[in-house]
Amino acid sequence: AQQKEVFSQLGIMHIFAVSGSNVALVLIVLTGLAILLKLKPFRRNILLLLGLVFYSYLTALTPSVMRATLMAAGVILAEWYRRQRDFYTGLAASAFILLIWNPYNLFDSGFQLSYLVTWGIVYLQPYFQRFFHYLPGWGTYLTVGITSQLAALPLTAYYFNMISLVALVVNLLVVPVMGIIVNLGMFVFILTFLWTPLAAPFIYTGGLILTLLLKLLNWAGN
Repeated sequence: AQQKEVFSQLGIMHIFAVSGSNVALVLIVLTGLAILLKLKPFRRNILLLLGLVFYSYLTALTPSVMRATLMAAGVILAEWYRRQRDFYTGLAASAFILLIWNPYNLFDSGFQLSYLVTWGIVYLQPYFQRFFHYLPGWGTYLTVGITSQLAALPLTAYYFNMISLVALVVNLLVVPVMGIIVNLGMFVFILTFLWTPLAAPFIYTGGLILTLLLKLLNWAGN
């Protein structure tokens, strides 16, 4: 409970949610597998779509994962049929499907945050890039952090009754580190099927990184 309160104060409760970045990671792994197996486009797309469906059920069909899954499937199908892709159409279509599936999703905080943050990153980022155009490549990472935080601000203030002044700085650190930990977890998951001792270095590395991160977050929370 104490750790949860620290995360809430820092405005990083979202890292507990399975998000679109995790779906992107699954697609990267499956695409790599398709390349290794030298699959033709038809079989590769089937593998990607089945992998998305499997991962969605594995994560209990949470709204954020379903949004990312539906939008990713839309991109795959658009490329398959050589149709033009459109972000806002994909975002609206995925929301429509999820609300048909379960209208009460509209009142789910995860659903609201997922769509608002995704919209904010794409819509607001060009405006902030004008202010950070002098920065090198990592400037895009900074603008994504700013726009996602701004887009989520009204909902986080409403649901958690708090606005964290250090949320932006902490998120710029936490998000990439959590990405590393998730990647290590994926390696552990795969290696345990091959030979368990192979997974040990990744387990210890992930544990060390997570321990250091938690200590830093506790300090920041205080």
